[in-house]
Amino acid sequence: MKDILIALKELTGTYTGQGINHDNQNFRGDFKVNPIINGNGIEIGFKAVGDGEEVYHEEKTLITLDENHKHCMWSLNSNAPMMFKFEIRNQSDTEVTFGLNDPMDKSVFREEIKIEFLKDRRIGYHYSWGMPGGDFQYRSGLKMAII
Repeated sequence: MKDILIALKELTGTYTGQGINHDNQNFRGDFKVNPIINGNGIEIGFKAVGDGEEVYHEEKTLITLDENHKHCMWSLNSNAPMMFKFEIRNQSDTEVTFGLNDPMDKSVFREEIKIEFLKDRRIGYHYSWGMPGGDFQYRSGLKMAII
């Protein structure tokens, strides 16, 4: 797979699509990919908006190299009071998955965020997570087209 920053830079733009969240609620996803700081990072803005225009989830995410020269994702979102650092778990020509904590460790919150590189400049964005004491499983996601 090509460098994740290059792959995402090629998808610069604003996307939208329909999804279903972990509470089985329909939402419109608004997703923006923007290269920043001379292309050394990718900023992602994402918002999940319900049918009545209520905001279910909002995030600002940055993907860049960490101090060890590994691609990582940092995400600040409306579901947590702090920023989380996710490391790449899986990467291929069609998707990349970033993870936080061991999915099998029920003593902590754990999460994976998967970005799919779909045909015709479409993007998939998916969340799997587990609360402490709970099961880790796929919770929500969607596929979006460029506006």
